Amino acid sequence: MSEKKAPNGWHYHKNGGGLVQNTARVSESAWVSESARVSGSAVVSEFARVSGSARVFGAAVVYGSAVVSESARVAGSAVVSGLARVSGSAVVSGSAWVSESARVSGSARVAGSAVVYGSAWPSSPLYIQGSRHPLYTPSHGRLRIGCEDHTIAEWVVGCEKIATANGYTESEIEEYAMYIAIAAVLDAQRSEGD
Repeated sequence: MSEKKAPNGWHYHKNGGGLVQNTARVSESAWVSESARVSGSAVVSEFARVSGSARVFGAAVVYGSAVVSESARVAGSAVVSGLARVSGSAVVSGSAWVSESARVSGSARVAGSAVVYGSAWPSSPLYIQGSRHPLYTPSHGRLRIGCEDHTIAEWVVGCEKIATANGYTESEIEEYAMYIAIAAVLDAQRSEGD
């Protein structure tokens, strides 16, 4: 019986038998299942697993005990780490970071410079690119604007004070107050669904 030959520029990973492009790096302790692919300059290290028909490509990094499974995609310079799980047809891209025990599943999309940590995300977390800083929900009940990370309730009460302390103009304060109101409504709707 002859050994299966990988396409030119690719090799089969010893743990799981998945295809790895020669330009990508996958540690010996990581797992890439037979139908999964790692390509580009992507890195899969430590005890990370890429399974099902999942794809890790571009300059993406998956490490720790993170799992990318089913038909999920991790692309761009995105990072999935710790005990995080990306599954279903979810996509993590751009310079997004999914870490700790976060779960991104279904058809959720995490993109841009969003950071997601904590518990499950069955739908895409909120991300708005404002005129000054991005605004996003890094975990349930929390909101990050620029480098400020507070609960949504703290933002609702303290928006003007926090914004003024960070040099926002009156029009920027009005803009971000509107975004905070949207985040509060979405968070309440998601909480009712739990």
